[in-house]
Amino acid sequence: MKKKARFAVFIFALVIAAGIVSCGLEDYPYLPSVPENNITVQSVNRATIRLPNISSSYFTHFTIFYRIYISGENTDQITTTDLSRVNTSLAADYNGIYPSTDITNTSANTAIGSLFRNRRYYELQIEGGDIRNLLSAGSTVEIIFPTITGEKPTLNDVNGNVYGSLYRSNGEGIFDPVPDRYFLNSPDLNASANTIETKNADVANNTSIVASSSRYTYVSLYIVLVGLDTQTLTSIYSQPTFIGILKLPEK
Repeated sequence: MKKKARFAVFIFALVIAAGIVSCGLEDYPYLPSVPENNITVQSVNRATIRLPNISSSYFTHFTIFYRIYISGENTDQITTTDLSRVNTSLAADYNGIYPSTDITNTSANTAIGSLFRNRRYYELQIEGGDIRNLLSAGSTVEIIFPTITGEKPTLNDVNGNVYGSLYRSNGEGIFDPVPDRYFLNSPDLNASANTIETKNADVANNTSIVASSSRYTYVSLYIVLVGLDTQTLTSIYSQPTFIGILKLPEK
């Protein structure tokens, strides 16, 4: 009788375990992050990103968040130890976002969108199209920030074919970037007076620059996977992966 009782308990435990699995644990809305070793940055001018194949049914697209920082530093190499020298806000934002890049966190993340919005990071766009359609799973893309004056930064495929010029956000109509939406350094772009919510909301000011000094601009980039939780109909995100910091060419 004792053996039969133990066997019955064992069968009951298996039934409960099966019930738990069938309740959806295997469908938990999780998105993996883009591996750091999928990204290569060359100086402050080029980032190559190998976009992973994604098997999750929740996945909808990749997106890249950016913010521009004004600096008095003219450099062609930036590491994470140089951030404060470039712009103290850049260092503060990097340190604030860093905990959310923890790849050991496998829970669904719905707060990444708010994290970037609160730090005034916006989604990178492309002129004349939808960049989400170009960031295809399994493909390789390049973000090019030229060194030639007046040459616009672009999104390219791995063979160097240009998809289009990169576009700054306008916050879906909330602000009006000046002098335009291209990633080109200019007196209008790097002017402290224009770093306000109605103009260059995507640009971080730098009050430490001496008035007579030259002013440069750099962009910080993060890539995330975006998906939809079909149960709650809310957007979910992977942990962000830091792409790097690129320098805007002069206009």
